[in-house]
Amino acid sequence: MAMMDMVEIDSMLFALSRILKRKGRFVFSLMHPCFNSGSKLTLEEEDRAGEIVEVYAVKVAKYLGLAAEKGLGIIGQPVPQYYFYRPLHALFNACFRAGFVMDGIKEPGFGPQDVGTRWFSWANLKEIPPVLVARLRLSE
Repeated sequence: MAMMDMVEIDSMLFALSRILKRKGRFVFSLMHPCFNSGSKLTLEEEDRAGEIVEVYAVKVAKYLGLAAEKGLGIIGQPVPQYYFYRPLHALFNACFRAGFVMDGIKEPGFGPQDVGTRWFSWANLKEIPPVLVARLRLSE
């Protein structure tokens, strides 16, 4: 989860490409760029065949522009911190420039057993992955 805290990631990726063992892997995770930059969590009521249900969703207002924004890493933290959001193409193209190829990706979400402690908790968005995890290796 550190890459979104870094102003610039190219030099870190190039250094990793030099020090990683031949068959080594670099695995990183970060807040999912598609759903965490310029987004708002929403809650609506919907009538589904006569039953009123709560529908949690993410409203995305911006995504493509590289942005630095202050936000909370943990609810209740005393001072917001900077996050450096990158769209997927900026994130992975930096990895590819450094000589990596991606050989694994996960977008984990919360399961049906998970219950949010707040209305706007990610645990209430079962179909939206809050996190992106990627596995990279050096190209041959």
